[in-house]
Amino acid sequence: MPVQKPDASQSASIGSGQQGELQPAERFLKQLSEVQLAQLPIYRDPLEHAREELRRLAMVLDLRRVVAQREREARKSAKADGEAGLERFKGLLLRDGDFGDLVQRASGLRPQVESPELKRRIGAIEGLTRRIHLREAATLWSVGKGAGGCRLPLLEVAQGFGLNRFAYQVLVMALAPEVELAFQRIFAHLHNDVTRKRPTVNLALEVFGRSDSGRREGRRVFASSATLRRYNLLHLEGESAGLEKSLLLREFKMPERMVQWLLGARELDPAMDTFCQLEPTEGRTLDGLIYDVTIQRRLASMAAYLGRPEVSKDAATPLVVLTGPAGVGKRSVTRALASAVERPLLTVDLAATAIPLSQRDRAFRDMAREARLHGAALCLANYSESLVEGRISPPLSYLYSVVRLAPGLGVVTSLSEEVGLGGAGRGFSTRLGLEVPETPDRMRLWRAMLDATAGVKLHEGLDLRQFALKYGFTAGTIERVLRYAAEEASVRSGQSGALVESADLDRACRIQLGQGLSGVATRVRRRASWEDLILPEEIVEVLHEILRHARMRTQVFHEWGFDRKMTSGKGLSVLFSGPPGTGKTMVAGVIASMLDMDLYKVDLSQIVSKYVGETEKNLNKVF
Repeated sequence: MPVQKPDASQSASIGSGQQGELQPAERFLKQLSEVQLAQLPIYRDPLEHAREELRRLAMVLDLRRVVAQREREARKSAKADGEAGLERFKGLLLRDGDFGDLVQRASGLRPQVESPELKRRIGAIEGLTRRIHLREAATLWSVGKGAGGCRLPLLEVAQGFGLNRFAYQVLVMALAPEVELAFQRIFAHLHNDVTRKRPTVNLALEVFGRSDSGRREGRRVFASSATLRRYNLLHLEGESAGLEKSLLLREFKMPERMVQWLLGARELDPAMDTFCQLEPTEGRTLDGLIYDVTIQRRLASMAAYLGRPEVSKDAATPLVVLTGPAGVGKRSVTRALASAVERPLLTVDLAATAIPLSQRDRAFRDMAREARLHGAALCLANYSESLVEGRISPPLSYLYSVVRLAPGLGVVTSLSEEVGLGGAGRGFSTRLGLEVPETPDRMRLWRAMLDATAGVKLHEGLDLRQFALKYGFTAGTIERVLRYAAEEASVRSGQSGALVESADLDRACRIQLGQGLSGVATRVRRRASWEDLILPEEIVEVLHEILRHARMRTQVFHEWGFDRKMTSGKGLSVLFSGPPGTGKTMVAGVIASMLDMDLYKVDLSQIVSKYVGETEKNLNKVF
């Protein structure tokens, strides 16, 4: 009866560490003194580190080949007669001796295989393993001291994605045929099949699974929810002929993006350039943002909470949903929150993705992977229901699951205030609606944007207060208005950098107000004046009352404090009725002229739609 012996993978994985253990370089950093570290050789290029890992992998694979060959020789019981003629059909025909061999292997029984040659090979692997770990430790120390060395992307990925030792070795195995074509022939030889040139799950388990428990844990590494596949660090071979292969038979491959990263690339994935932006956030704070006191306090407490160490160590990435009109500062707030968790920011414009439905899941997992690679917070910007209906963006709950994969912080932004937290999952999650500040703070907002907008200078006689009170613009809109006004001033004066006058700024504001109304409203060209009106005295008095209400609105609501006491009904609505031709539009035009405002006429036939939700969207566009 053959003696049961740990399989070849036990010998082949000498020095590879225990299941769940990260790279030993950190351990050597603590054990060795600075003098010892300074005397060790370092890696000067990521490819040099990768090649030493591949060299060790080649030695491990060769050891497995030798052990398997010795085991076959130890089990060989069939007669040699006729074997030479069947050799060319190896793998296609099954001899009686082979059947017995397979039965023993299926039973987990392995003959005792020991020899000085195997011990020598194992010693060589152990020596190279120790050399790699020492060089890794010396390189990390040297980089930290600014004394040379290079990044070690393999170690960075292991730490950033929380890979255990088995997953790390699988990563190296997947990298091998992408760096050196010789590994494709090696894997084909180990599979005894020239068409299979990539590693399989079974091969990884045999090589790196140290025991039955190690193989069991190793299978979990290849689960769809496990890190390697969740972040697309490697791809498993798909189904064949409509039937899913056994997990053990499936090959795995590393995507080219990961190959480039592990060989030293640092830039953002070129495939994402059209809809992604990676930016540093160091030094970004909430100090320069102007909101109402309630929002400012909420933002400050949120940033302080997210920056706490215990929150950053939580298994679930914190989720923040920001809503508000365009230009209200959602991106500025996101930068400040990313800075609070000490992360750069990767922003994805959902409206610009336009990814085919069949490729969407992989593409969004790639975004989460990119955020992890760069150690960046992830922001999925400009979500809307229309993008989901148009099949441009996945549903909100899916987006929440994606940003939860990023390190430190995940953010989703939207123009709609109706975005909820349904499907947000476990872990910290909150929503905050950003709004344009009330009238008392608008002047500060205009001044702040004027200081931040280079090349815009106002005429001394221009009073910004009237514009701040009249227009409830967001910060982004104010910036555009100031730039338009500077261009108007240059056109008017014929000189670049001319001072902006009141007429220039007023024209820029009107241009901004008219955007987005095409198809639902048209501007009324008013020509009538107050003197052209012929109306009864009581109606004229009502019109004067309307004008006084509009002109004194700021004083009543903000200076007298009624704004804090009235929660609704603070707008001014006027209903004109009468037969056609009695002057309703003419009177509206005169009021607009007296208040120095534009007048737009809304065609209700263009507003009301038979399609669900379209009427509300058109009304939202108008107001």
